[in-house]
Amino acid sequence: MIGWTFCSGIGAPEMASAWVDWRLASEIEKFPRAVLQDRYGYRLPEYQNQGEPLLWSDMTEVTHEVARSRGVPLPARLV
Repeated sequence: MIGWTFCSGIGAPEMASAWVDWRLASEIEKFPRAVLQDRYGYRLPEYQNQGEPLLWSDMTEVTHEVARSRGVPLPARLV
């Protein structure tokens, strides 16, 4: 199962549901962003390779097109 998380904080969804393949997180605050990168391997857009978990900042900018262009799979309900 593919997962996206918005207002991600320090990774509660990832910790609670480790069986989900978390591919996109959105968080604007500096400290939680650093935790998500270190603990869960999310990559900033400028350092992300196709298919790696993406750490986006402003959740209002996340679109299907952004995900597709970055190689982030869409969750089943969005396909």
